Amino acid sequence: MIEKDNIFKIRVPYPNIESKLVQKRHRYIVRDSVPHVLTCQSYKPFLLTLINNYVIIDPDPLVAPQFNNKTIVDLDKMFEFNLISNLENYLLSPAKISKIIADRIDGKIDETKMEIIQIAWESMLVANPDKKLTI
Repeated sequence: MIEKDNIFKIRVPYPNIESKLVQKRHRYIVRDSVPHVLTCQSYKPFLLTLINNYVIIDPDPLVAPQFNNKTIVDLDKMFEFNLISNLENYLLSPAKISKIIADRIDGKIDETKMEIIQIAWESMLVANPDKKLTI
């Protein structure tokens, strides 16, 4: 069962299935049971001009063991994965972000101002052909 603050790594067909981003698995942090998820991107200075609200995570084996590189958590948008089951097959270890990171996200996020982007379950199954996802 997926829970708030779980972190997993999966391919997401955004903005579409032909996107270069779908070729590689990325990290996502769960906000709720829908699930709505926050995107994590490798830190690149130009991203700071594209994202208004974000949290930067520095690699730290004690605070952020799931992150090997400096990372930006985008707080401008959330992806919504309706009808998708078995996301727990993609959980990282440890399966939850630390309380320190969760508190930083909770302190900056304003879900009333976030764009929610629905990701079609059909394209999720195509992007992740390993058959670990179900509807």
